[in-house]
Amino acid sequence: MKYMANPIRIREVGRRDAEDLVELYTLVGWRLDIEHATRVIERSMRSGYSKVLVADLDGKVVGKVTLDTVFQPYAEIVNVVVHPDYWGMGVGSELVRECIRRAVETGHNVVYLMCDPLNRGLHRFYAKLGFLPGILGDPSGPRGDVWLYDFGEGSLVREFLCEHPFAEFRVSGGTKSFHVLSLYSMSWRDPVSGDSLEVFIGKQPGQPLEGGTMPRISGVRARTRPSQRGLLNGRGGQVLGR
Repeated sequence: MKYMANPIRIREVGRRDAEDLVELYTLVGWRLDIEHATRVIERSMRSGYSKVLVADLDGKVVGKVTLDTVFQPYAEIVNVVVHPDYWGMGVGSELVRECIRRAVETGHNVVYLMCDPLNRGLHRFYAKLGFLPGILGDPSGPRGDVWLYDFGEGSLVREFLCEHPFAEFRVSGGTKSFHVLSLYSMSWRDPVSGDSLEVFIGKQPGQPLEGGTMPRISGVRARTRPSQRGLLNGRGGQVLGR
């Protein structure tokens, strides 16, 4: 990784950032004009749940991300963009970490995002930040994105993994039957104790209105020793929100 002499500051976007956002999007091949950038900034400044964060280096915007926190306990990270001159310098990592910090701080401890199913570089990037695949994408389909999840402090998954540090992770290739529902599955099994946890995810309608999805946890299955049942029925219950 390359390093910068001065530290990056992650902050909320402001009106003076419009031109920097246009330059940033243009350099990565995305279309954004000054009018649209201004609307995005104004919307972020008014919103209580959708915030654009920027990576500020000596007054210049070198990265941006959008954090949506509409329904607890879910938070979505959208469109991580980094200036090409600063790739490999930790800008994207700082943006994502700040999103997770803000989300967990406000009670949104299930953080998710979409990424390209064929981009191994992105997979490595998000894996280093603690994300795991919950829905595997179909590269041949029109909505073939991989959905990745990070389970923060206070979530059932984080509590289970703290108690079972050797737990092995698996993700279903497709949907499975769970109480007559067809759902995707993320599961963990401790090879020492045999305890296991399985989280089932359903794809609910989202944005855009046609074809979009907002994956939500629809059920949980746990097999544990009696001494662990209090853990699974107690503090981590908030992860079951839909």
